[in-house]
Amino acid sequence: MSRMKKFLAIVLVIAMMVPSSVFAATESPHKMDIHHWTTFITQAYCGYRKLLTIILNGHKMVEGVDFVVVGTKPITGGNHTLVIKGVGYYTGKTTISYRITKASKPVVTVSAKTQMTLMKGIKASTLKNSSKKITLDLNAGSTVTKVYEVVGNIAKQYVSVSSNGVVTLKKGAPKGTYKIRVRFSGSPNYEGGSTIYKINVK
Repeated sequence: MSRMKKFLAIVLVIAMMVPSSVFAATESPHKMDIHHWTTFITQAYCGYRKLLTIILNGHKMVEGVDFVVVGTKPITGGNHTLVIKGVGYYTGKTTISYRITKASKPVVTVSAKTQMTLMKGIKASTLKNSSKKITLDLNAGSTVTKVYEVVGNIAKQYVSVSSNGVVTLKKGAPKGTYKIRVRFSGSPNYEGGSTIYKINVK
């Protein structure tokens, strides 16, 4: 028997020994139906629609990868019900409970111009002959009530603040750090709280 015939004979014997299942096409993984799965999730209010990661029946599932939300996802505080639909390796629909709790306090920002003024401070020489006004144009949401106050009795001699956040550094105010406290009322999305802004006269 020639070498070629011997080689072909060996290949044939090996092929007969290997189970036929090895050569079978790989079947697609079976999709899991989530229609009887449910869960309860809680997140703090953030002001935008966050992508959800949930645990359903022991499976960690990521929104957009393993499931999608049917309809509009809520962003306001309170108890909600979400209908989700499985995608990818999952199929079917189910309903989950979704609670958005209040944030600890409002996310407060000021304009870039005001922020720059607070960072640089005010030169005392500019207050020698006139007063100066700074507006704390806070963005804390329309449902949040803001109350402004000057911190410290001595500071109140040189600084005042209006109900809408206009701070007045009076003429002749000496060098120092003046503090304005802003108190926030609670709202459906936020707990009440306060923050302090510092104005440096140097």
